Amino acid sequence: MRVYQVYRAYIHKSQIPFKDLLCFVYDFLQECSLPYREILFNFNLYLHQGDTTPVEVFLKKYPYWRDYSVTPAEGESYHRFTNAPEIIDDLTTAIGLRGHVLDHKSFNIGELQNLLSKIPRTLNFNHVAVRFDGIDWMQSGGDGSIAFLRSLWPSGANFVVVAEIEITDPNNPCLVLDDSYLVSALNNRFFGLLKAVDGRQITFSDEEKKRIDVLKRKIEPAIIDFREQTRIMQVTYDSFDECLAASMDAASTKFTVKKPLRAFFKGWEYKYEQPCVFFMRKIIEHGFRIEVLVYFKPGFTAELTRDISISGLQFHFRLANDQILRSSQEAIDAFIADCRRIADEAEQKFTEPLYQLFGDTPVWFFT
Repeated sequence: MRVYQVYRAYIHKSQIPFKDLLCFVYDFLQECSLPYREILFNFNLYLHQGDTTPVEVFLKKYPYWRDYSVTPAEGESYHRFTNAPEIIDDLTTAIGLRGHVLDHKSFNIGELQNLLSKIPRTLNFNHVAVRFDGIDWMQSGGDGSIAFLRSLWPSGANFVVVAEIEITDPNNPCLVLDDSYLVSALNNRFFGLLKAVDGRQITFSDEEKKRIDVLKRKIEPAIIDFREQTRIMQVTYDSFDECLAASMDAASTKFTVKKPLRAFFKGWEYKYEQPCVFFMRKIIEHGFRIEVLVYFKPGFTAELTRDISISGLQFHFRLANDQILRSSQEAIDAFIADCRRIADEAEQKFTEPLYQLFGDTPVWFFT
């Protein structure tokens, strides 16, 4: 088992021009005496209606990158240039590759800086990601990375920086290391914008995964049965007109989700995220956590959805996932009251069986 804490910062181009970011990160690692194993990169060049002209134009101007061209799969609307073709998602979320050191194609970092400093505006690179991989942040034989990505992000941010720090000693996974001095150093460099992403990221060895899967299969039938018994409905419509009418009714009705959540979940941790996502969380016996997620789409939508789960270091089980129509405040109150009933029943029913299978979840996992 290996444990990582992920930190993220949204950066504006007025703070660091994107063309300077490669040198900015490289210099930071050098100043902190933090060597990296390799650099991974991934650029997506948008192809309008499958037109490959932009690829030809790009390679004519930058022939060096021809060796890193990946032919698009059928139906894809972009052409990739990468030395890590096995990473399908962006390079800032590649923790799942830990323990699998692959033979990536090397390249000239000067050529990369040259490209980043003047990516032609006439070409639509809708996704640019670079990752310094294999960083032993704690100098303990651990692993980690720092990556930056330019893509579609919240208003006001031009790109994102993500640092993954292994916070347990590889030789003693129960020992959680203090990374506060690293976070302080990173925030000194990145204007205090670096924030911890909720929850630890865990990777297990293949052997550990097999053992966990065997244990999960022992309790999954009871979880599935519980979920079916608590199901209310999934909202469906016979026609677009019916959907539109329900949406108009919901949009014209004043309602609150926060007040009943706070009323029925007193003593629970409350968290709100844009847009219109509400979390209620509680740490229960043996270090497990029950989470109630209630959300709706802003604007002309009529559904209120809930997702209730119970989690620990080695498991995450969904207990309920269904919807109601936001027809009235009374209906919303009853729906949220039922969320509390489900959470209480699940705690009573599953806490001990999960402990017998998986043991305690350490305190640091949810902190």
